[in-house]
Amino acid sequence: MNFDLGKIRMDFTRELNRAGDIITKDIKDGIDKGGNFGKKWKRNMPSTIAKKGLKKPLFETGSMQWLPKKKAATKQSQEVVLRVAEKRQEIGRYHNEGTRPYTIVPKTAEMLSFITQNGRVYAKKVHHTGVEKREWFGISDKAKSEIFSMVEEKIKLEIERA
Repeated sequence: MNFDLGKIRMDFTRELNRAGDIITKDIKDGIDKGGNFGKKWKRNMPSTIAKKGLKKPLFETGSMQWLPKKKAATKQSQEVVLRVAEKRQEIGRYHNEGTRPYTIVPKTAEMLSFITQNGRVYAKKVHHTGVEKREWFGISDKAKSEIFSMVEEKIKLEIERA
């Protein structure tokens, strides 16, 4: 059987953009379910629930699950870039990687002010227990499998066409 490799089109624009959609939906679903990558997250700390009124982690504004496509794939640029909303990048990294315990001190005032289960509290410094690791940004095995199947099908069709 003869075939012409020159007929194979290596344009994966459609597949790459679909992959970006699959990953974005997978991340959003993980946040909605309260866990991702096979791990269920612990509920928010009581002080966080008191302050924000939310028991669900990473859900205050919804911006952690809103991942704008910074750049969609084109024929000239076979790349899709997904990123966290600009104003949430730092906090997103803290949640994704977790942090060690740390001390918080006021930067512009004499005292810190925050809300706990018992109401408003003032302090000169606070020893934070750290942020629990809640992996939420990445590509799950489920999303990888769906993307690989889609790309394999595209390659198969291109080879058959050649």
